[in-house]
Amino acid sequence: RNRLARPAPDTACTLIGSVAPPGVAMPEDGEITRLRREAAIRQKEDEFLRKQREDEERKRDELNRLRQEYEEGIRKRQEKKLGHLQRQSQMRAQKESEVQRMNRRREEKIKQRDGLWLKKANVDIQQLLSEHSAQERRVESALQVARQAKADREQAERDTKREAHERQHNIDSRRDENIAEKDLKREIREALRTDDIKADAEAELLSFIQNPYPVPLKQVLCGRTRPVPKVT
Repeated sequence: RNRLARPAPDTACTLIGSVAPPGVAMPEDGEITRLRREAAIRQKEDEFLRKQREDEERKRDELNRLRQEYEEGIRKRQEKKLGHLQRQSQMRAQKESEVQRMNRRREEKIKQRDGLWLKKANVDIQQLLSEHSAQERRVESALQVARQAKADREQAERDTKREAHERQHNIDSRRDENIAEKDLKREIREALRTDDIKADAEAELLSFIQNPYPVPLKQVLCGRTRPVPKVT
């Protein structure tokens, strides 16, 4: 602003609210009003600047307080995080120690259990071997008994077959003998019959020679008759 030089607000107020000393000219009413207005404006500006400075100081204090609180919060968070990390490290170390202790106990238990299992397994294996040997002996004995029974059975079958063959052979021999005897008897019987027929034919022939009357049939039949065995 381009303003004229004006007295300070206190001086102007003094001039406005008092009587001018002797030898000093009193300002006019317009000038007084202008001076009052300018004084009020300056007072408001000063009040505004003062409030602005107070606000800036308050904001600065608030900013410093917030910065301190933020830094304090960061420091506390860092301390809390560091403490949490330390506690985690301690807990991790304790957990690892506990895990190692549990692993050692587990390994000891496993070794103890494996030892007991190995001992029991050896006992069971020996028992199984003994049972297997006994079972093999029983099987071998049963096989020998079965082989002997089979041999006896086969021998009995062979004896039975031989006896049956012998019986059949005897039967066949007797049959052949009977057949031969029957054949012989039949041949003898046929021969005797043939002789009888021939004798009758000769007698008939002699009779025909002595008395030639019809052709004797026996003579014809006798020349054609042959002993023929019967077929059964």
